[in-house]
Amino acid sequence: MNIVDIEPPVPTCPSDVTQNTDAGLPTASVTWTAAIATDNSGLTPTSSATHTSGDNFAIGSTNVTYTFQDDSSNTAECTFIITVDDVEPPVPTCPSDVTQNTDAGLPTASVTWTAAIATDNSGLTPTSSATHTSGDNFAIGSTNVTYTFQDDSSNTAECTFTITVDDVEPPVPICPSHVIQNTDAGLPTASVMWTAAIATDNSGLTPTSSATHTSGDNFAIGSTNVTYTFQDNSSNSAECTFIITVNDVEPPVPTCPSDVTQNTDAGLPTASVTWTAAIATDNSGLTPTSSATHTSGDNFVIGSTNVTYTFQDDSSNTAECTFIITVDDVEPPVPTCPSDVTQNTDAGLPTASVTWTAAIATDNSGLTPTSSATHTSGDNFVIGSTNVTYTFQDDSSNTAECTFTITVDDVEPPVPICPSHVIQNTDAGLPTASVTWTAAIATDNSGLTPTSSATHTSGDNFAIGSTNVTYTFQDDSSNSAECTFIITVDDVEPPVPTCPNDVTQNTDAGLPTASVTWTAAIATDNSGLTPTSSATHTSGDNFAIGITIVTYTFEDGSSNAEDCTFSVTVNDIEPPVPTCPSDVTQNTDAGLPTASVTWTAATATDNSGLTPTSSATHTSGDNFAIGVTTITYTFQDGSLNAADCAFTVTVNDVEPPIPICPSDVIQNTDAGLPTASVTWTAAIATDNSGLTPTSSATHTSGDNFPIGVTAVTYTFEDGSSNTADCTFTITVNDDESPVPSCPGDITQTTDAGQPTATVTWSVSVTDNSGIPPVSMSSDSPGDNFAIGSTVVNYIFRDGSWNTAACSFTVTVIDVEPPVPTCPSDVTQNTDAGLPTASVMWTAATATDNSGVAPTWTASHTPGDVFPIGSTPVTYIFQDFSFNPEGCSFIVTVVDAEPPAVDCPDDIVVGSDANNVTWATPTATDNTGVDPSLVSSSHSPGSIFDIGTTTVTYAFQDGNDNIGDCVFTVTVVGKLMSVTTVA
Repeated sequence: MNIVDIEPPVPTCPSDVTQNTDAGLPTASVTWTAAIATDNSGLTPTSSATHTSGDNFAIGSTNVTYTFQDDSSNTAECTFIITVDDVEPPVPTCPSDVTQNTDAGLPTASVTWTAAIATDNSGLTPTSSATHTSGDNFAIGSTNVTYTFQDDSSNTAECTFTITVDDVEPPVPICPSHVIQNTDAGLPTASVMWTAAIATDNSGLTPTSSATHTSGDNFAIGSTNVTYTFQDNSSNSAECTFIITVNDVEPPVPTCPSDVTQNTDAGLPTASVTWTAAIATDNSGLTPTSSATHTSGDNFVIGSTNVTYTFQDDSSNTAECTFIITVDDVEPPVPTCPSDVTQNTDAGLPTASVTWTAAIATDNSGLTPTSSATHTSGDNFVIGSTNVTYTFQDDSSNTAECTFTITVDDVEPPVPICPSHVIQNTDAGLPTASVTWTAAIATDNSGLTPTSSATHTSGDNFAIGSTNVTYTFQDDSSNSAECTFIITVDDVEPPVPTCPNDVTQNTDAGLPTASVTWTAAIATDNSGLTPTSSATHTSGDNFAIGITIVTYTFEDGSSNAEDCTFSVTVNDIEPPVPTCPSDVTQNTDAGLPTASVTWTAATATDNSGLTPTSSATHTSGDNFAIGVTTITYTFQDGSLNAADCAFTVTVNDVEPPIPICPSDVIQNTDAGLPTASVTWTAAIATDNSGLTPTSSATHTSGDNFPIGVTAVTYTFEDGSSNTADCTFTITVNDDESPVPSCPGDITQTTDAGQPTATVTWSVSVTDNSGIPPVSMSSDSPGDNFAIGSTVVNYIFRDGSWNTAACSFTVTVIDVEPPVPTCPSDVTQNTDAGLPTASVMWTAATATDNSGVAPTWTASHTPGDVFPIGSTPVTYIFQDFSFNPEGCSFIVTVVDAEPPAVDCPDDIVVGSDANNVTWATPTATDNTGVDPSLVSSSHSPGSIFDIGTTTVTYAFQDGNDNIGDCVFTVTVVGKLMSVTTVA
């Protein structure tokens, strides 16, 4: 009996193994105790395995299959799973820190860099995400950029670098246009208004500004640069300048002298005319330049001449004024007449024929005047004097005459007879005597009684002495004749003197004497003559201080004498002449309100020649208070005349006050405000004057101060206008963080077919400064977010670098399963002799919207042994979001292998055999299932005819494969019974 062992071995595999990758490798070297198997045969089955203990296994799950076979070729398998876990994070390499200036005109910089990379022990490139993307815009300041890397095993690692954006872009100022403006009426300046310059800054904040001038300032004539300086928060500064031109279009205001009317200079046709030059004022305050058509002192011709002054200021504005000089010719011609002519009557006639050269005239005008005359040369003139007059007239109608006299003389005198001489005394108390006599008489050759005249008349008063009394007789032709007699008057009466009053006079300036003048004493005398005089002193003599008697003695012509006296008193009322030192100006002694001042003492001289006594209000070396002190020296001479001299000691306080400011103040802003109300104890100051200086300050305790540093300056001024400043700073710190408002967490599914989702949101923030804070965020609305949870961090920074953060989580859910691609169905014949087929195919693949290859499991592995029939092979793919998706294909193992029939050998028997027998053929099948005998042409024991007969057996397996068995039975001769044993 043939026993077939169809019982497979019983394998025992080790438990599944889970092990981490070897350091730095994508594999793990895994060891295990080899699987074993027992077999019903009692023999140890042979074994083979897909892997060997100590092999390197890739990350993931790997089936290790042991196959055991006993001696009957029965096989059995056992499988365990080796899972290699990758817990080693990627190794990232970030770029170096980046420092970059803001983009032109922007508060941000678009910063690019080479993306961070990472290596992973898996050998695969980790996926990465970053808080920012190269090319993003970064705000001024420092921003951390973080890259996060994740390998396929969800191990993560980060690296961070810093992007610093510097603002080196100055503000962009916009100055007003240049201003051209005329001076204000009557002033050298113009009050100019303008709209203040402004500036923009790429930071978006308004720069601070200062300016050299303020709108409304007064500007002098000319061009003045007005410069605005702007500074942004990064201390970048920029200036802009515009020009204010103040034009002076206001002409000078001239003042001319009045019109001048002047006569020609003597003998000239012109007049040298002088005047006070015209003047002009100008709104510029400067004296305009001037020119004139004529100069004072010029010679002007007869008539009217305009004199024009032209004034020009520094701005070339001109103005004129004119006055008229009129030169009048009032100078008559200068005639020259012939000399008077005296001529005796012509013989035997009462007249004389007289001739002369005609009169002529010159004129200052240089022209010859016209002339007319009362007589003509050669005319007959009667006895006596006749005036001949020439009249001349110039072009200005000035006339002049000259006259000469023609005298026709009768030269024969009369014959006089005088009385005898007379002697007589003066009448009492009189200087004369009344004397009488008989008048003298005369005859004349003309037969006419001559006229007579006498020096005296009988009964006249005659002065002392001898007086000639003369009678003069004259005929009608003025021929005269005289006779004289003497009247003698004797004086026996003395003079009567009159002296001046006593004289009191002060000494002459600077002298110990006085030159005293007086009206000399006089005396009357009956003689009527002034007596002669002599005196002890003469008017104008110098008299010493004190009383001097002056005596006058008078004597008349008859030697009669008389005296009179008066006193001259000379008083010294001339004070001494002091000489004081010059005014002294000196600074206060250090730290004191006074100065110790020295000087050379004042001196004095006196007209008396003696040194005056002196006293003074102060002494050299005294301490003097701040200000002006008058020092008076008083000098007194022997006549008690006093004189003062004074000089001033000016003590200047040039020592400034010594201020004491409070310490710098640092204070936080008031809650919710961009300012802080800051109080302090006011600054004080001491001064060497001992007085409290006045003070002013740029700010007052309790004022509100903006964020930043503000200098508070106290200015102290003492009574001498010395000033000193002290300054302390008030630093208002804004330590109040912005108040952000982030949205709630956001959950969103990936965009179709993408590993990301475009997510939008809005964030708001307020700050106590009132200025929108600068924001930095790890992500921006509209960014694409990778699958998973991403924390979106917002950091807000105000101008004081106070930061506040808010964050929310954006969760992107991947609900999109992988898209698998399975191989086509596989049909394959069983392996020779086996009920199975080892089938190979290209493994199914899958793509996933995540971009990461999904993990997979499969019901079978290429190379697996498949039984006859159709076996579905299923691949299940799962992405990292655990979305599964499968695909299947059919592996059909076709059994085309017929059963294997064990046929008897061909049989040869004799013809004597009754029947022929053989062992019934058997069949085996690769399926392991005995085939069925479906047909046989003969059965053992059948009777065969002589000859050869083909015996056929047909076996059919379960798959309808037919296996034949054919042998021949040959009967030779007679029938025989043949038994064949296979």
